[in-house]
Amino acid sequence: MWGNELREQNDQFNYSSALVNKKGWMNYHLTSRSD
Repeated sequence: MWGNELREQNDQFNYSSALVNKKGWMNYHLTSRSD
């Protein structure tokens, strides 16, 4: 039970951090292109 809860939390964290990283990369890409 504990393992499942932990894994679920980890998946959510990885998903949200992946979204943030993707967004950050896109912002970086856009700003460096307009330079």
